[in-house]
Amino acid sequence: MNSKQKNVKSDDVEFASRGSYFPYQYLLGLLEFLHRNKDLIEIITYNDLPWGSDHDAKNFYNHEYNSWLTQLKNGKLNKNKTYILLQHDVDRLPERTMRVLEDEAKLDIPSNTMIFNKRVNRKHIRETGEMAYAKYDIDFKRYRELQNKQNFVFCYHCNAYEQALFDMEKAQNIFNQDINELRENLKINYFSPHGGAPCPEGKSNSSQEWDTKDDVRWVHNGRGVRFHGNYSDGGLNNRSRDPNQRDLRDFVRTWQPGKRYRILLHPQYYHSPYAPSEWLSTATWYRKMTEQCASSKAELIWENVELSFK
Repeated sequence: MNSKQKNVKSDDVEFASRGSYFPYQYLLGLLEFLHRNKDLIEIITYNDLPWGSDHDAKNFYNHEYNSWLTQLKNGKLNKNKTYILLQHDVDRLPERTMRVLEDEAKLDIPSNTMIFNKRVNRKHIRETGEMAYAKYDIDFKRYRELQNKQNFVFCYHCNAYEQALFDMEKAQNIFNQDINELRENLKINYFSPHGGAPCPEGKSNSSQEWDTKDDVRWVHNGRGVRFHGNYSDGGLNNRSRDPNQRDLRDFVRTWQPGKRYRILLHPQYYHSPYAPSEWLSTATWYRKMTEQCASSKAELIWENVELSFK
């Protein structure tokens, strides 16, 4: 009986940790760091950018960027602060994103969250060539509360090209329909293409020219807003990328006053229990970080991180 109970417990842990490569404390430590340094760090969303009438995604919103620099020069923006935008791509397991959003809400850190209207079953498409959808439960009621009361921003994560089985004419119609349906629950003013499964010619959602009719702005992946630096946890197990260069804390240490930076996270990667990444485990920082969590010293993960201009 004892052996059976242990096996069940092990199976439960394995199921709960699926797809996560970091203990949740690693991400929570970032949020607490941002909150601790709020006198030096300003959290911004896409709504805070000086867009004006700029819808020129092809030129990466040159007018918006120059307007931002002007606001720094004339004192409308505080040149002594660093400006940080947090973006979450909800590719799966939306309940993990919900946990992050709740912790951000407690710390008054509004973020920008990219959501599908419908999530496709990529495996089914690959194996059968037919469209199928996967489970994707969004808590729209809570999202609306965060949007209306705490200035959180929610955006469309475009997977229309996959949904259309790589027929671009159909994909554009799905793009419009997805946004309209999401707008039944949320204000949607921005979008970012999901990478997703490529077509036989290698094109994906981010390879297309989406007709936005100046109705939504393309802010990331293929087009986007200019930042002085970007961090993304995408492709964590991509062996063409050096795992020694993937520590978010090293990116934070590069921040400078009067500049703006974007951090893109996939919340499904952060969970306790988690499943350590074999590839990331070749990096010293990752092994040390996970060891600290295992030894109940998670509070030390961000303890020695200092802003270079503090």
